[in-house]
Amino acid sequence: MPECDSCGHTVDESAEYCPSCGAPQQSPTQKRQLLGRVSYAIGFLVIVAGISVLPNNLGGVLVVLGGMQLFPPMRHLLGRVLGRPPKIWANAALSVLLVAIGALVIFLL
Repeated sequence: MPECDSCGHTVDESAEYCPSCGAPQQSPTQKRQLLGRVSYAIGFLVIVAGISVLPNNLGGVLVVLGGMQLFPPMRHLLGRVLGRPPKIWANAALSVLLVAIGALVIFLL
């Protein structure tokens, strides 16, 4: 059973409010939708940043790949290759690693 976002008390999955503190609860579907929207927005910004340096510097390729990795469909594609989708934190860590290496290449070249 899920826990309250505010107080940590166990709440029923269908509960709209915590029985202990009265805080409104988000459903797992709402959280997943919000996370997907944020992933798309951040990924888009990273891709635009990578494309802006591409004509002069190949480090932008790694930055673009890091931004693409933030898109949920890429996570599912990686899941097909690996047999199961990676955890969200592992996917974000891979993206940050690609962007960091790309930024390093941009600044060194």
